[in-house]
Amino acid sequence: GVPVGVRTIEHGGATVEIWYPATEATDGPGEAIDFGAALSDAVWERLGDVQVDTIPTRAVRDANVRRGEEPFPVVLFSHGFGGLRTQSPDLTVHLASRGYVVISADHPGRMFSDIIPCMFSPAVEGCDLEGFGGADPAPVQGEALLDWITWAAEARSSGFEGRIDPERIGMTGHSAGGFTTSTWGSAQPAIDALLPMAGAVAHEGSVPTRMLSGTCDAVVEQDGIDSAHDGTPDSEVVALTGAGHLA
Repeated sequence: GVPVGVRTIEHGGATVEIWYPATEATDGPGEAIDFGAALSDAVWERLGDVQVDTIPTRAVRDANVRRGEEPFPVVLFSHGFGGLRTQSPDLTVHLASRGYVVISADHPGRMFSDIIPCMFSPAVEGCDLEGFGGADPAPVQGEALLDWITWAAEARSSGFEGRIDPERIGMTGHSAGGFTTSTWGSAQPAIDALLPMAGAVAHEGSVPTRMLSGTCDAVVEQDGIDSAHDGTPDSEVVALTGAGHLA
């Protein structure tokens, strides 16, 4: 694919990561994702001298946005429980290299930085399990993402004026993000296609849905995905044989 850029913005109260096709002149080291940076000082005090490896990517920070023959379609990504917006660069960077603008927001209440403080006994400051078994926190950020797409497509200051297509939006997500994709995503008229991964429920909407699952997933079992498929009119399942929840 083409070179990829990455930016971080704040919009509608959400912290958002954007991966996008970049110009051929893009040069420089790819962004390395530092998951340790998401942990609070209180957590580091309890962890002590622990090394958290960074994850290399091909995305170049703040690279110039490529201009294609037509505006780029958009993919929303929703992370799972204990995840964060930057968790899946193999997917997000790859899609951007193939001509998509991929945007992802942190979901407070189910983020990595919310869950890790709860893993200690007693829990340290910052423990937040609001997104576990309660109301889905992701739709609040999802609305912010849709609002950003509409604004960015027309605003010169966004850097994406004329280079992002608000009429072509897909959504994907992993685990809890897969459930968000099925429930919230299927109810959004602006979203044209859904790819819930390792988490899905039936929906009555007409939006085409491909459910990705693992036959050895012990968190969201294949029977549950098959049931969701049976109850969703325009859907198919791609089951990865022998794959677990995090494949």
